[in-house]
Amino acid sequence: GLIALGSSPINGDDYWAPNTLPSARLESGLDNSPMWDNVTFDNVTSHQMQLYEISMSSLYVSEAEYIIQLAAAVGRSDRAAHLIQRVQRMRRLIS
Repeated sequence: GLIALGSSPINGDDYWAPNTLPSARLESGLDNSPMWDNVTFDNVTSHQMQLYEISMSSLYVSEAEYIIQLAAAVGRSDRAAHLIQRVQRMRRLIS
């Protein structure tokens, strides 16, 4: 599916509160963006914002396409077959 930002339910370094919306917002790089203002956070099952992050999903597709090209350049296209399928699926979900 598409990317949804989340926060680990495991307390790591005591710097950020685990399993919270504020911690998940930090994963975006757009911590104070108004697009997170009315988002809910599932702290029970998925530990994610209840919102798909289209920009992160698009970035994933872009990066994966270049990895596919790199695999072909070094003669390892066989290693990229699963990535090609994931890119095609993600593109369909984005559009």
